[in-house]
Amino acid sequence: MRSLLRSLAFRIGATVVVVELVVLVFIGAYAVQRLSSEVERRTRDRIVVPGDMMERGVLAYDAVADRDIMANLIGQELEEGMVVGANWNVFHALHPANLGRDIRQIPGIDPAWFSVRERGPRLYDVTEGDRTSLVSVTPLFLRGTDIPTLYTLIKANTTGLTAQKQVVIANVAAASFVCVVLTSAIIFLAFKLTVLRRIRAMAGYVHRIGAGDEDAPPLAVAEDELGLLEDGINRMASDLSTRARQRDRMEADLRLSESRFRDFTAAASDWYWELDRDLRYVALSDRFFELLRPAHAPIGLRADQLGPDAADPGGWDGFMAMLERREPVHEFDISWTDGQGHVSFARLAGLPVFDGAGAFVGYRGTGRDITLQRQAWQTLESRVEERTRALTRANADLQETLENLNRAQAELVRSEKLASLGALVAGVAHEINTPVGVAVTAASHLADRTRDIHMLVSQNQIRRADLHNYLELADEAARLLLHNMERASSLIQSFKQVATDRTSEMLRPFELGKYLDDIINSLSPTLRKTPHQITITCDPGIEMLGYPGLLSQVVTNLVMNSLVHAYDEGQTGHLSLTAVQTDFHMVEIVYRDDGRGVAPENLPKIFDPFFTTRRGNGSSGLGLNIVHNIVTGSLKGQITVASAIGQGVVFTLRLPRRLTEDACAAE
Repeated sequence: MRSLLRSLAFRIGATVVVVELVVLVFIGAYAVQRLSSEVERRTRDRIVVPGDMMERGVLAYDAVADRDIMANLIGQELEEGMVVGANWNVFHALHPANLGRDIRQIPGIDPAWFSVRERGPRLYDVTEGDRTSLVSVTPLFLRGTDIPTLYTLIKANTTGLTAQKQVVIANVAAASFVCVVLTSAIIFLAFKLTVLRRIRAMAGYVHRIGAGDEDAPPLAVAEDELGLLEDGINRMASDLSTRARQRDRMEADLRLSESRFRDFTAAASDWYWELDRDLRYVALSDRFFELLRPAHAPIGLRADQLGPDAADPGGWDGFMAMLERREPVHEFDISWTDGQGHVSFARLAGLPVFDGAGAFVGYRGTGRDITLQRQAWQTLESRVEERTRALTRANADLQETLENLNRAQAELVRSEKLASLGALVAGVAHEINTPVGVAVTAASHLADRTRDIHMLVSQNQIRRADLHNYLELADEAARLLLHNMERASSLIQSFKQVATDRTSEMLRPFELGKYLDDIINSLSPTLRKTPHQITITCDPGIEMLGYPGLLSQVVTNLVMNSLVHAYDEGQTGHLSLTAVQTDFHMVEIVYRDDGRGVAPENLPKIFDPFFTTRRGNGSSGLGLNIVHNIVTGSLKGQITVASAIGQGVVFTLRLPRRLTEDACAAE
């Protein structure tokens, strides 16, 4: 049994079994998952059909109480069906006992399912004890309304899906086990009768060749993959004698190389040194003795016992520590004083040496005289120190000047931002006055007429015509009040969102298309004073995480730049904003106008601070500089500009869709 378990056939067979098990497990799991998903998907698709048909007007609301109709649409899994009003009451129900009840009093139904914010069917999984159900809630809208007035609830029993999944898993597991057993047995027997027999023959032949049997007959070579191995073994056996002769020649060449190395070492200006495993010198070339002239014989001593001083800050302790750790030594400087008092320097370098078994046997390295280099370096260091001190003083003066300029520029930028926000406040306040005034007038008139009607009622003199006229007046007043209050609320909401974002500069998620609409709404008082038109085109559903207030500042500055610079007095222009999501991570916003354009010589300077072509008319030249700094700085994006005389200007912004908190903290 032990020989069988250690045999190659058993190992290969076990590997095949493991591979088959892994493959079949993955295939079976995939098949089970697909079948389960398909059963569940069909159930979910059926359960939303009645609500969808009622929403499209194909199916009447009271059909939910007809079990035959609902069973044909849903199936025998149907448990409950009802039509619920916005006041939580049940108008139609499959079970008559639920008719007219408040859904908050019916067990198993969550009132949160009936949300006015939903615009399509929603599915909910419900578990009651050992039973599972699937609930579909579909909002129903009357024509012309934005809020659902009715809801369709369909409930189906899904407990049987679990049993179906277990049956599928059991069948797949049984089929996989039978397949593994049969294929493994066939592969094992075939491999043992063919491959292993020939491998044993090759192993015996190699053993005889290794034992020195030169008369062993060569292997028979077959025309298959193992035949290549058999042919290779035969060639290896025939090449052994040739390789032995080549080895003798290589040994002779190696002895010649060693002799040449000794000659080169004796003639070189550097010296050669060698340490044993105890880090004691066992060999030194003649150049060492010519330079250092040691007082004692260095052979058998450690490096820190020869007499020279260590020129490196770590001293000899650092050098010996590197040797103890078996680390390569690349540059270690030493110094000594000759008989005339002159100080000389040398640099040591060496590598650890290991034998064939990986055991440490010592170090081999070289030493080089670097006295002239040291002297030149000391002279250069003194000159560098003098120039460094001069540069430090100059840099301090420049840094102080730069800080003053940065403070001045920051103050100007802050003033520009506050001035833009102040103009926005004034425009929105003026715009709100109109709808609020109309609402006040309508409310006042309605109050007067209400007092008149109250007097007539108290005197019992009211007529049908008086009541009819009053109701018409009340209806008209209510319409005016609602329309103007909605208009004022929209302006206030847009301004509130944009103004809050500009002052807080907090990282938050926002929908790009809606936020661009809010920005343009906040600018509508300014745009309404001009004959220009602006359009927004944005891909739906672009969700961003960033600084919406900074984006508002960028768009506002671009629009105001066009209003100030792009058009002559009385000229009608068209501005446009286009936003697309180029990929998962990037959003591209293109702003363009059809004004006079920018001269070619001014285009490279358009983002420079304080550059403007209308300085005499009150322009500060900071608007586009602020845009460039915000886009490339806080928003981590890119901005480019293209223009030609008479063809308007195009600004292209490429912004990351989601800014990370780590990147913002680093900024």
